[in-house]
Order: sequence, then structure tokens, then C-alpha cells
Amino acid sequence: MQFRYSTGTNEPTDFPWEAAIPVSTFWDSFTFKDAACIIKAIPVEELEQHDLDTRYGSATQPEKIAVALDILRERLQREEAKYPPPAEFCTADHNAWSHLWLAIAATSMDLGQVDVAEEAHRTLVVKRLDPNDLVPANNLCAFLARNTTKYDEAITLAGPCKE
Repeated sequence: MQFRYSTGTNEPTDFPWEAAIPVSTFWDSFTFKDAACIIKAIPVEELEQHDLDTRYGSATQPEKIAVALDILRERLQREEAKYPPPAEFCTADHNAWSHLWLAIAATSMDLGQVDVAEEAHRTLVVKRLDPNDLVPANNLCAFLARNTTKYDEAITLAGPCKE
């Protein structure tokens, strides 16, 4: 299988945001940013089990995004089911949990589901492991400012992020 990378080439770079995006009928219509967000949440090997090229290669972009969102939600449910209360997926593997929620937020926005995307960003803020980790709050702040009219809340959230 061939892959494309952030630089538009088939050679990976040493960037922390780098991801190997399959060159295929399903993935070719995704921007690097959108595909990388999904692939960082679900390994290519797992995605291959869904036979995306055969089943959805000729689908419209919104249909492809909806399929990806369904796969992300299924993965989140499976992972959360592994941790019966009081244990939680978000504390057991916070990095994987965060990648899933970020991908859900991004794909929801791509489908115009602003409320779903906002809730995903809020979940990332509420369940962050370190209250001093301002990245989720900054992401929510930027999301609110760009996609809603909740400017006062965005300004309030931005305060600690500026310091």
C-alpha cells in the first residue's frame, strides 16, 4: 500500500503531526488534515477491516465522512466498554481517548454538526487529566469563536490561555 504525507509526497517527515494517509479511492478525496485526524484515532489496519475502498470508494465526500464518523463512534464505544466503572477509557489511555474525541469533533464539523462538535470539544475540556493543560480549553475557545456566537464564553476561556 502506498501512502501520502503532510508535505504532499510519499516520504514521511519527522513532524509530530505526520500521519501515513493511504493512497486509495476512499482516502484520496480527504485533505491531509482531515484524514490524519481520523487515522491518528483509528489505525489503518483497523480501518482496512471496513473495506472502505470497495464499499465507499465512489461515495460522495459527505457520505465518506459520515462512514468515518460512524467508525469513530463505534471505536469509542468499544474502548469505553473495556473499562467498567469506576475505571474510564479517558484515564486508562488518555492519548487514544483524546484522538478519538478530536476526530469526532472534526468529522462532525465537516458534516455541519456544530452542536456535536462543540460537545466533543467540551468533553475534552471536562475530562482532561490535568486542569493546567490549556490545549483543550484553547481548542474549545477557538471553536466557539469561529463557529458559534458564544463570544463571551470564548473570551473567558481565552483568559488563562493567554497567560
